[in-house]
Amino acid sequence: MRRWDPALPLGALAALPDAWRVVVAGIRVAADSGDADAILVLGARVLPGGVPSGSLRARSEAAAALWHAGRAPLVVTTGASHDQPPGEAVVARTLLLAAGVPESAIRIEEKSRNTRGNFLFSRHLVPGTRVEIKAEAGK
Repeated sequence: MRRWDPALPLGALAALPDAWRVVVAGIRVAADSGDADAILVLGARVLPGGVPSGSLRARSEAAAALWHAGRAPLVVTTGASHDQPPGEAVVARTLLLAAGVPESAIRIEEKSRNTRGNFLFSRHLVPGTRVEIKAEAGK
């Protein structure tokens, strides 16, 4: 069975010209070498009982590492509850807290049900325009 390559979505974003990096919500993707105003953790599946999927855990851990490295002062977790509570954003928040990111540095967006919604509903939570996106760890 062929495995999905988590680098694909971020690679596609990086390949876009700067003018097209402006997402519908008005958030610009930060260049890999610079700092960001926020780290956006895209939602991923939550298993029954509120157990994070491997993707959600990896994204949250990568975001915590970026926050600890001083890449951005805020981490925004995204994603609604699809089948049962808790939602993706709430589970990611719990992982960030366990990784030592303080509550004051975390914002939660719980309305989105897809990636476009992640951006649209997160816009008001981010004070600036440079956002580090974590789709998978290390990418």
